[in-house]
Amino acid sequence: MPSSPSRNAVKAAIARFVPVPRTPDLVTALDGLLGSGRLPPGQRDVIVELRQCAAELGHEQHIRSDYGEEAAFKTPWELFDAADAHRAMVVAERSVTWARSILGPAAR
Repeated sequence: MPSSPSRNAVKAAIARFVPVPRTPDLVTALDGLLGSGRLPPGQRDVIVELRQCAAELGHEQHIRSDYGEEAAFKTPWELFDAADAHRAMVVAERSVTWARSILGPAAR
């Protein structure tokens, strides 16, 4: 599941404005950025969209897609199907697109 490209896109967007915090919880980091007053006009909506992507492919999803569920003895392949993978890919692509809109031409 493509949670890493989405997470990297979100981190790149955060880094445009503030240092990236050492936390797996990017939603909270984005909430902090939204409340910081550091966003130029027009960027708030983009950060809100990235926050939605981060919430959809959050830390828990990242762990489950990489390692499965230890307590249930399930592999990632048992937890996710092709439809889940497709949804995750769509979210990852959206994340990269939104991040590129913040980072500008250098991100292409």
